[in-house]
Amino acid sequence: MVLSWKYKRLYSLSDIRVQYDPNLASFDWSVMYAELQKLNFQTQRPPKPAQEDIESILKEHGPFILLHLSGKIPYHSIYPLPPAGTTHAIVITGTDPHGFIRGDKNGADRCWYNNPWGTRNGSCHTTEVIKAIEDLSKQGHDPIAYLP
Repeated sequence: MVLSWKYKRLYSLSDIRVQYDPNLASFDWSVMYAELQKLNFQTQRPPKPAQEDIESILKEHGPFILLHLSGKIPYHSIYPLPPAGTTHAIVITGTDPHGFIRGDKNGADRCWYNNPWGTRNGSCHTTEVIKAIEDLSKQGHDPIAYLP
């Protein structure tokens, strides 16, 4: 999805030729970072993640991949959820810190995401995304991947 958005063309798994097994809900970090690098993604670990970091990445680079430990984001999926604590990734597609999109303050402080296991246009509180970034960063991993 991120490649398609950035380069304005449709990409499939056969186009990108990554090591991918859809039966696995988790991934090996070294393999995952190597595959992202092959596709020209940059990864980062914000020192103190905040709403402004999420907005800034979206404004500068568009949708980005959030690598995280499952169980931190409410997926709202019709498919079985990955076991809590396993590695997972979703694409953060937008944020609404002030509730403008829904037109009320109850919609404020939200992030929108697409989950590769089926949830499209899901939303969660921005604090859940920030917590997921912090938790993975503490383990020494870069939780954000984007195309420059």
